[in-house]
Amino acid sequence: GYEALDLLTLELLKAGVTVVLSAGNDGPAALTVGSPASGAGAISVAAASDAAHERVEVDLDLGLGAGILWRPTDGLQTAVFSSRGPLADGRVGVHITAPGVGNFGQFANGDFHVGDGTSFSAPMEPYLKRSAGLSNCAAP
Repeated sequence: GYEALDLLTLELLKAGVTVVLSAGNDGPAALTVGSPASGAGAISVAAASDAAHERVEVDLDLGLGAGILWRPTDGLQTAVFSSRGPLADGRVGVHITAPGVGNFGQFANGDFHVGDGTSFSAPMEPYLKRSAGLSNCAAP
């Protein structure tokens, strides 16, 4: 049977609400996507690491020029910390990957910071709006 969270996400889908949730930061092993992203009907989002964001973050941590040494090649890859599928019941664990490394944020007190995590990935626009819509059209 379904758990309460599965029932909730399925009811939200019936009402026309697309449920997009962070996959979690328990990678890099397989089978690490957890609740609530594992809910039936939810679209789970993993964190991607692109070279530019990762280099800036390393430059801020270790000094200017360290980022290119840390990540000498361009390209996009799943962030090492990002949770991965599949789920234990065989469903796909991660549906979409969006930028989740070297994201700038602001604390409530106004201070800025650079952070990593799938919580940065889930609300990313325009990546998810288009992808979520396509996913729902392909597999309603």
